[in-house]
Amino acid sequence: MKRFCVIWSQNYTDKERGDVEHLLDEVSASLDRIRTHVVGGIQNQLEAVMSKGEGLVDRLEEELSQLMDRRATLEVQAVSQDHISFLQVRVERQMFEVGAEGWRG
Repeated sequence: MKRFCVIWSQNYTDKERGDVEHLLDEVSASLDRIRTHVVGGIQNQLEAVMSKGEGLVDRLEEELSQLMDRRATLEVQAVSQDHISFLQVRVERQMFEVGAEGWRG
């Protein structure tokens, strides 16, 4: 009877060990699937963010280029406007001088 109990206990222990190993294998496989899903999701999100960021950088570079072009145009206009203003003042002064001489003459 004692021998029977020992054999039965060993069989029970072996079965329980097998069940635990099987459960651990299932848990490990589930963790691998979850890890793959999470890592894949993170990589997809990273790719989307990088793509969006690259698009924003491209747009900002284009806007910067346009602003630099606009600045150059405004600088040219400012210099031209200064020259025009200078010429207008000279013409107005000459006209005044001619007019003043006409009154004196």
